[in-house]
Amino acid sequence: MTKSQEGRDGWGGARKRAGRKPNYATAGASHLPRPVFARRASLHVRIKVRKHVWNLQAARCAGTVERVLEAGGDRFGFKIVQPLVREDHIHLLVEADDEVALGRGMKGLGVRMARMLNRLMERHGMVLDDRYRALDAKLRMFQDNLVLLVDLARQRQTFVLEFAVAVLIAMEMAVMVWQILATTGH
Repeated sequence: MTKSQEGRDGWGGARKRAGRKPNYATAGASHLPRPVFARRASLHVRIKVRKHVWNLQAARCAGTVERVLEAGGDRFGFKIVQPLVREDHIHLLVEADDEVALGRGMKGLGVRMARMLNRLMERHGMVLDDRYRALDAKLRMFQDNLVLLVDLARQRQTFVLEFAVAVLIAMEMAVMVWQILATTGH
């Protein structure tokens, strides 16, 4: 008797922990739908690179990363307002017309960055780690603080900068959770 004749016991259907697993130790950004944002909204976007990629702030990568951000920074209804390059990730304050413009702009930026960094490192393969994280920076306070963070980074006050970025991200996430709870009625 075949499995199809046995009533498919144990085969198919929704199951706990089913589906493709991440192919590396820690899963990155959630694959749930991104929150909807207002037209021409300012967003705080974080792009993380994989472990094998060189330090983005090092002299050998800094020029390449700067060229990538300049070239891909104003396309498809997507504009980079303020970039902040760290060793293994990049914080961007961006404006996008809508979700499609954000997706196209980030995809173009990712492809351009992968090509340029792979050429520089004389290798091929993935450069960016999983998905980018985008948080709505609707409140003027967040936008002003992100500009201040970029200024701190240029002055090389890294501890203050990292702490301030962590606080801002926590505040943005708290606002986002509060908005979701307010719309669902909890």
